[in-house]
Amino acid sequence: MQIVSVGIDLGKTTFHLVALGVAGKVLVRKKFTQRQLLTYTVNMQTSLIGLEACSGAHFLGRALRKQGHDVRLIAAQFVKPFVKSNKNDFVDAEAIAEAVERKNMRFVPIKTEHSLIPCGGSNFRVAGPSTRDSHQPSDLVGTQEGSAEQTFIPRAMRVSGLSSMPDTPAEMRRGRWLRAVN
Repeated sequence: MQIVSVGIDLGKTTFHLVALGVAGKVLVRKKFTQRQLLTYTVNMQTSLIGLEACSGAHFLGRALRKQGHDVRLIAAQFVKPFVKSNKNDFVDAEAIAEAVERKNMRFVPIKTEHSLIPCGGSNFRVAGPSTRDSHQPSDLVGTQEGSAEQTFIPRAMRVSGLSSMPDTPAEMRRGRWLRAVN
């Protein structure tokens, strides 16, 4: 059972994996949670793995690369021609596995954690009256590229001495980190 390529269709909570062998024969067809998928791929032979490019694919791509796999992200528009029949998650995963084998396919580079940090034009709320929908340019302090702080940091955090942004989106919505500023 020689696995040539693997396609993984990403969902919110479940991941569908299809492994293709020689001549495109389906060898493995399984459904996993994220933790189960990472456990399964650690024990799997090193192979070519394709993921449909989205924000969650970058995290999973980095994790699979650490395991030694050759991971490639494909834009959804390039996977669509390989879908053979009615759309479902396993058919999508099979199409990804088939598309990743192509020599002339265009792939999306896997982003680092630092490059995924929102900066500049993001619309998160900064300390201020609740009537303000978005930040004012004066509320953000930017630094030049190449310095220690390359991302934009809210002025309220810099003045109050807070060390970091909120850990989770839920903390940001609750405004826990904003209360420390006021």
